[in-house]
Amino acid sequence: KKLHRMQPHTAFRLFMTMEISASVSHGLLASAQVIVYEPPAGMKASLQQSFRSMPSERLTKEPVERTRLHLLLSWLHGVILGRLRYCPLGWTKAYEFSETDLRNAGDTIDSWIDRAANGRSNLAPEKIPWAALRELVALCYGGRIDNEFDEKALHSFMERFFCQEAYNLDHSLIFVDDSRSATMPIIVPEGRSSKVFTEWISALPDSQLPTWIGLPPDSDMLLLTTQGTVMMEAWLQLQNSFADQDEGDDGNQANESLFGKEDGLLPKWSRNLTASVLKWLSQIPESFTAPSQSGEDPVRRCICREMQLASQVLGKVRDDLQKVAACLAQTAATTNEIRHVIAQLRRGDLPDDWRRHHQVPANIKLEQWIADLALRLQRLGDLSSSLAHTTTTPLRVWLGGLFQPGAFLTATRQWSARTQSLALEKLKLVVNVGDDASACDASNASVCQFLVEGSLLHGARWDGAAKSLCYGGSEASPLPPLSFRWLDAAEADREEQFGMVHVPIYLNMERSAILCAVHLKGQRANSLSESVLPMAVPWYELGTAITLWSDP
Repeated sequence: KKLHRMQPHTAFRLFMTMEISASVSHGLLASAQVIVYEPPAGMKASLQQSFRSMPSERLTKEPVERTRLHLLLSWLHGVILGRLRYCPLGWTKAYEFSETDLRNAGDTIDSWIDRAANGRSNLAPEKIPWAALRELVALCYGGRIDNEFDEKALHSFMERFFCQEAYNLDHSLIFVDDSRSATMPIIVPEGRSSKVFTEWISALPDSQLPTWIGLPPDSDMLLLTTQGTVMMEAWLQLQNSFADQDEGDDGNQANESLFGKEDGLLPKWSRNLTASVLKWLSQIPESFTAPSQSGEDPVRRCICREMQLASQVLGKVRDDLQKVAACLAQTAATTNEIRHVIAQLRRGDLPDDWRRHHQVPANIKLEQWIADLALRLQRLGDLSSSLAHTTTTPLRVWLGGLFQPGAFLTATRQWSARTQSLALEKLKLVVNVGDDASACDASNASVCQFLVEGSLLHGARWDGAAKSLCYGGSEASPLPPLSFRWLDAAEADREEQFGMVHVPIYLNMERSAILCAVHLKGQRANSLSESVLPMAVPWYELGTAITLWSDP
């Protein structure tokens, strides 16, 4: 209001720059002239824009090895921007990378190359301060990254692009597994002038393969599937909104009551919502008995808290649904709270009060959430029954179905620390995949071990025979039960083998929060040349991770 009362100068103009965000006011956008600057789509377009935007003085300045470094930087910039399209597989979130990062990284390279060359026209590749360049260029981009494994992926790219081998004639900019992939390596041409590199960029194919940006070859299919699912859900929601309107309804409901018209007939949307509410009430149990916390066992206390929280969630959901059904039947008065719940249910959205008790994907549909709640309650009941009967077999847990999975991990760690007489910080989580008998040592009662079911592997495949990760596609694949054990850190380090991969475990496919991270054995890529040793698979670039929850 104060802004509208002001009398600005007729020539006054306000220029603002910002990232595209849903939090920007719609009124501001409607009253302004908006110019959207989008990053170029595709690796080739990004390379052309980044390389050509560099000043000619920078690309022609001695030493002559400088030009190739800026080409490598342009390729890195294109990879970083290209992976944003594949969130959360490329990056776990849409970081706000920009041209400013490229410019700062270019200035860093020039500064260190000038210092190393000391006025000479040539600089041998082994004399280039590679370690300093990798760390400082990574800081230009990594300052925006807040995920440990996104940072590992960035450093993996830095190791491949900014290294002495980048000046070899056979150095590939992309990872190629010769035995499984038909992807051809991308080799930077021999040359030192910007003209040679510009022609090489122009000769690149227009279509970009996901392997160019470090992702599995079938990542495009995953991206298109996700986009198609979102489009169909939006279309169905729009279709349902029109189907809910009665024939002859002009859409003006200002003179109608919330649930009925003047002739006493219920609107079609009200009848449909009533049927849905009754169906949801039939899918979830009428009650859920939660035992009181007793004993000193931290695992049992944690399960008791889980069941008490489950009872509260079930009570809240059933109470809201019963009130909604009563209001729709016009047998109870309507409150503002119930009006808000009805509005959300009518749109197919999950009510806010239902969501706050446990973490679920942001785009989960109401039908999925109800089915997931019913499954959580069932598995919690089975888990409580397992705890009530003392057996030598390991406890089976759907860790992704717990309301507070982090608290359960902490409880198992506390139990192991107590039984092994060790400090908490001296324990290390060890995970085995595969055969239950070989994965768990039931005879060792001092080790708290349990089997986690329902997990999925992304960005790799699990080779049951070799018991290791192997190079595969981006599609999620189910894993055998995971054996979780808390061991003495010294003993756990002795169990680890060469070639272990640090794999993050996320709650769901959104990858918004890391529950924990474990070490798994990873195979090395094959090579068609007998003279070349097998190379390490860039697991961090592939987005290799484990998730504990999936759609019921």
